[in-house]
Amino acid sequence: MASVQTTDGALYYDAVEQIAPWNARGLPIVLHHGIGSSAALWRGWYPALVDRYPLVVFDMRGCGRSHIPGPGFKWSLDRMVDDLFAVADAAGLQRFHLVGESIGGTIGLAATLARPDRIATLTVSNGAHLGATIGRVHAWKKQLDEGGSAGWSKAFMPDRFHADPGGRATRSSMRSAC
Repeated sequence: MASVQTTDGALYYDAVEQIAPWNARGLPIVLHHGIGSSAALWRGWYPALVDRYPLVVFDMRGCGRSHIPGPGFKWSLDRMVDDLFAVADAAGLQRFHLVGESIGGTIGLAATLARPDRIATLTVSNGAHLGATIGRVHAWKKQLDEGGSAGWSKAFMPDRFHADPGGRATRSSMRSAC
């Protein structure tokens, strides 16, 4: 696993290229995990992809082996998009497919809007929520900028879980951490 040093700390990533000699090399795929996870989330996907595509996985800031910011850190969606492109640049990727899981999908939406020339395709996994559209990306950006990933997660919980009179899986009982 390699790392890229940013002004806000190191981000750890792994670039895997094992293209079978009989397959054409596809565009690289960057796999972006969500809150409470790490690059290890994608290991089960390797067998289906690694013989055709170079893969790049990384631990987003605050997760896994990447830098864990202190309490005063100013989280922002723009910073997380910059982290994604810092990893892609360190891995030598100009244009790539992007797969984002949970908040990785939200970051993927913002990254695609910011740099459409770099993203060949975007796939969002486990990013479903109740009644929202791409138009909410601006609200998500504000939540991330003002409250960091914990603030985003807290605000997003009502979209993920219906109210439960028994108190299970409610916003107040759910916490997000990497």
